[in-house]
Amino acid sequence: MKSHRIASLAWVVLALLLLSGFCSAQAQTESIFNYPDFSSSSLAANAPFTLSLVGNASFFNNRLRLTPATDYQDGAAWFSAQLYVQGGFDSTFQFQFTDLGSFPGVTPGADGVAFVIQDDPAGTSALGGAGGDIGYVGITHSLAVEFDTFWNWWYVPPDPNNNHIAIHTHGIGANSPNGQNGTLILGDNPNLPVRMADGHVHTAEIKYLPGAPGNMTVSIDGVQVLSVPVDLQQALGLPDGMAWVGLTAATGAAWENQDILSWNYRTSLFHIGNVSVIVNATGTSAQITWTTDEPSTGSVVLEPNGPSFSDPTMGINHSVTIPTIPNRVYRFHVLAQNPTLGTTQSASSVFVTGTASALQLSYANLQKNADGTYSVTIQVTNVGPTPVNGVSLTMAQLGAAGSPISPSLPTAAMSLNSAQSTSFTFTFPSSAGQSGKTVRLSVGGNQNSGAFQQSWRVVLP
Repeated sequence: MKSHRIASLAWVVLALLLLSGFCSAQAQTESIFNYPDFSSSSLAANAPFTLSLVGNASFFNNRLRLTPATDYQDGAAWFSAQLYVQGGFDSTFQFQFTDLGSFPGVTPGADGVAFVIQDDPAGTSALGGAGGDIGYVGITHSLAVEFDTFWNWWYVPPDPNNNHIAIHTHGIGANSPNGQNGTLILGDNPNLPVRMADGHVHTAEIKYLPGAPGNMTVSIDGVQVLSVPVDLQQALGLPDGMAWVGLTAATGAAWENQDILSWNYRTSLFHIGNVSVIVNATGTSAQITWTTDEPSTGSVVLEPNGPSFSDPTMGINHSVTIPTIPNRVYRFHVLAQNPTLGTTQSASSVFVTGTASALQLSYANLQKNADGTYSVTIQVTNVGPTPVNGVSLTMAQLGAAGSPISPSLPTAAMSLNSAQSTSFTFTFPSSAGQSGKTVRLSVGGNQNSGAFQQSWRVVLP
């Protein structure tokens, strides 16, 4: 039953130990985490990463019990490191709803669970309200795939029934299934092939393929029930495509045990590299090249909203020539498609034509030192034909998103002439993470024409 009560969020900035502990699965996928159950051995196998339980969530009989079968409960479980959701993923979990009950006059069983992607300031402490809030209402920068088991007829639009799957987002605002607050219902299917609260174990699968704009599909017990276009990074305002991933649930005037029996999250082993740009002498076209570690087709997508230019040839070496306008700054990313591995996306890159000016950042020589610290060299290059003045660095971080792990920075501003580069070497403490872990490296600064920033996903040596 919908409750307009939203639990207070504990606004906590969490310092985590890096992105994920990758363990190899099949040749096509990379397992970020895998809980075949929630026994102590299964939890230990994913160490050092954990599930952060919030509210009424608990581990019970080798299950993740998001809510017990009693009134007005809400709970959540978040994976304890931010993940690069923009690159695409495939997440599967098994759930079971039992011991349905309610207050007199209320239909038994409520309210359901949700798979949630979010970048709320509360991080892994985020929790929405009870009842039909399903534990995610009020969480900002979020998208929720809800498996709803109660009919909330008073919302706008009303729930279609008490057995439907829907995808809700309010962009960077507080999420809600109530359209009155500006929530977008990206998809809603009331005609499911199963009854979710029938006491049986059901399997949910959520897949996201990046693209222009990207696509999310939802299946239950092997049957696809939703397919919606969405660009997670753009829709949710995700920094560098990073977000927290979790499961939420709630009960209200009706209730049920809402148990998760297993949960895994996978991403692709398919990568893009060696992106480069050559602009012709008149600034009217640019040749963009890249490589992939698996045969693929691909395309260059101009940001923020396209258009895109395709390379339809299946291979590992790729090239696209696009028309440009002189004296412009262009930002773009590359998409690559493999029929088996799906779609993957590169980080954003920038180039200029004519007399515009822009800075390009790159990194090199990421290494682990004898004392356990990490060092990396950052190169800043003026890729335009005119000088860039007032260049200074203001931020450098290595670790999980929002990590305070930062070195001391140079304070003096500088000028860079056309094609001129300068390099800085930073040293980060060993607490940035363990060797072999994938983390985020971010560097930013200011110039007279505004701020600049670049981030990369890197593997610690």
